[in-house]
Amino acid sequence: MHTGIAYGPVRVGVEVLESAPHAEAFPEWEVIEEADLEVTTELVVMTLTGELAEGLRVTPQLLPARYRLRAHARGRDANWDMDVSEPSEDYWLQVWPGTGKSSFAQLENEDLVWSDGDESTAKDSMPDPAADATPPPLRSTSWKPPIRSAI
Repeated sequence: MHTGIAYGPVRVGVEVLESAPHAEAFPEWEVIEEADLEVTTELVVMTLTGELAEGLRVTPQLLPARYRLRAHARGRDANWDMDVSEPSEDYWLQVWPGTGKSSFAQLENEDLVWSDGDESTAKDSMPDPAADATPPPLRSTSWKPPIRSAI
């Protein structure tokens, strides 16, 4: 998941589910995407500098396995590519056990920041979301994690 801001805090919620949630759309979310991820070690949320995000852990902790992730986002257009000191973006991540072959699904796309008109090119340039999503030592991560506290 890409943020709209260049640097600063965002609001994030993480929900671990026993099974897939209902597929209904939530109109308050501008972007909803799903992908598979492989968990091999403890999932953590880190700052841009590779430090653990204070007070935000994935609970309950997920055992090593393949999972499905649904990511919701809103507010990414508000402060595009800016440094902010107060949160202006919201993210809601839902995780549940994976049940099929790897796939990516865009369920909703109403914001403008990551929509360049050529969805196939944009998706082809992204890393495989089904690849191992757990970072090797705590200093390495491939995505800018949403953080509740200032980054």
